Amino acid sequence: LKDVISGVIPKQHDQRYLYQIISNSCFSVDVDKFDYLSRDCLYLGVKHSYDSSRLLNFSKVINGNICFHAKEAYNLYELFHTRYTLHKQIYSHRVCQSVDYMISDALIAADEELGIAESID
Repeated sequence: LKDVISGVIPKQHDQRYLYQIISNSCFSVDVDKFDYLSRDCLYLGVKHSYDSSRLLNFSKVINGNICFHAKEAYNLYELFHTRYTLHKQIYSHRVCQSVDYMISDALIAADEELGIAESID
C-alpha cells in the first residue's frame, strides 16, 4: 500500500497501471490530483474547466500504463492550467505561507509533549 501511495512502481510488475491510479509518477495525472484540485476550487470559489469524469471515461490501459485519448489533450491542459493557477494565486500567497509557518511552529512546540516526530517513519 505504501508503494501504491508513493507511486513507486516495482520494475517487474505486469500491472503498473495500479500504481498510477493514486500517485502517478510517470505523468502526474492521478485521482489524488483530481480530488484536491476539485475540492480546492470548490471551497475557494475558483472556476475550473477540466472534466475529471471525462478524463476517466476516455482513459484505458495500454502496455501496462494508463493512457488518455488524444482528443483529451485540451482537457489535460486545463487540468494543469488549473493547478498552475491555484499555485500561483492561492498556495503561494503570502497569507497561506504565513499560516503554514504558524502551523509548523505549533507542531514543533507540541512535539515535546505529544511526541509527533517519533510516530513518523
